[in-house]
Amino acid sequence: MASTGTAAPSAEKKTGKNAAGIDVKEPSAVKKNASVYKAEELAAGAEEAFGTTQECVLAALRQAGIAECTKEEAEKAVRAFRGRKVE
Repeated sequence: MASTGTAAPSAEKKTGKNAAGIDVKEPSAVKKNASVYKAEELAAGAEEAFGTTQECVLAALRQAGIAECTKEEAEKAVRAFRGRKVE
């Protein structure tokens, strides 16, 4: 079969770190099916979901530069925010 000179889309995942230093990757097939919530929605359930206040969740997500994410991504951001060293 002859090549048309057009490359197929790369299967590689884009990676990097957001403002909170959390590794960011393109969503996998599983995460594409995961529910995505707005920061305000995640904050509304802060006590039950993360064991902290709404303000803490909002601050963690804001610092990480996250407006919408899955619950798992929010948990990582909240853990990083709460575990950071205050100088």
